[in-house]
Amino acid sequence: MPSFFTNDYQTLIGHLVEARKKSGITQMQLAQAMRIEQTLVSRIERCERRIDAVEFLHICALLGVSTDEIYGHLKPRFAVLQPATK
Repeated sequence: MPSFFTNDYQTLIGHLVEARKKSGITQMQLAQAMRIEQTLVSRIERCERRIDAVEFLHICALLGVSTDEIYGHLKPRFAVLQPATK
């Protein structure tokens, strides 16, 4: 099933998957810690299910990765709004 999520979202999830694997945590272990089914973790990692902000924070905490670190991978992709001048 192809993803309908943006490249930015797929990049975010890719970094979370990388952090999970780097930490040696399985999808099953992450699912148990989050109190969800392993199939949901799989769907998240395949970008078939979108996570919300609270889930993002929870996943980062469980993986021992800072939200700033994940954001750092994405920040260059985002345009910065300039404040209005008077």
